[in-house]
Amino acid sequence: MPRPSNRTSEAVGRVVPRHSGEVRDEVSRRAGLGREPPTPEEEEAESQIKLWLARELHDTVSSTLSTMLIQMEQLKRREGHADGPAEVRDELRAEVRDELQAFQDSTRQALGNLRRLLEELRDEPGEVTGFVDSVEGMLDRFDRRTGIRARLTFRGDWPAVLSSRPAHNLLRILEEALRNVESHSAARSVEVSLERTGELAALSIRDDGVGIDKVPEHDGFGLKGMSERAVLVGGDLHVDGSPGHGTTIRVTFPVERLQ
Repeated sequence: MPRPSNRTSEAVGRVVPRHSGEVRDEVSRRAGLGREPPTPEEEEAESQIKLWLARELHDTVSSTLSTMLIQMEQLKRREGHADGPAEVRDELRAEVRDELQAFQDSTRQALGNLRRLLEELRDEPGEVTGFVDSVEGMLDRFDRRTGIRARLTFRGDWPAVLSSRPAHNLLRILEEALRNVESHSAARSVEVSLERTGELAALSIRDDGVGIDKVPEHDGFGLKGMSERAVLVGGDLHVDGSPGHGTTIRVTFPVERLQ
């Protein structure tokens, strides 16, 4: 979440009081007949908070819960084979175990996303030393859940330590891009690369799927949210592809924005 100016910070403090006593005072003040109208700074601060929350909830909690619902539907469909021959039942049990593992992974991911969101709301940025591990874990879960081969490559000297905000935004971009690969690409494999050339860094997601004729304009591909997150790390997002030759999503940004 971008850090507001001093004047905007004061407005945010009035819109979202930090302590319960301040909350009561604020509610009492605004409940009076002589309530002051919000200032333009307050309205702008509140608008930014709502935009940020909407983006975070869509990209983390909502998407993960949608995946969990799909996994539950897959489990329900297994019930029709429960009374079959013994070899079918054994195969079914193995499939159910895999589905339950994926369901547990999604639950842990949802909880992790909520914890990160609460840390952001509490303004506890910190540093991330396990960014690459997070990317590898995301790709491993994606591979096991979808059957689409996923691998990570490096080009150049990728920073070992990232600030939490850019790390968080890059992970959300990757997550949304992988969701597009799963839902729209019919790909067999996807390659994610972390690159650094001089003072520039890049995150690229390239699949070998059906490709695109033109960049989608509707938000079903989550491009608006990915573009907003690219801006938050000081960069730009580009989508390239052609029918039958896969699609590449690439975010380029200054290395200094990772610190």
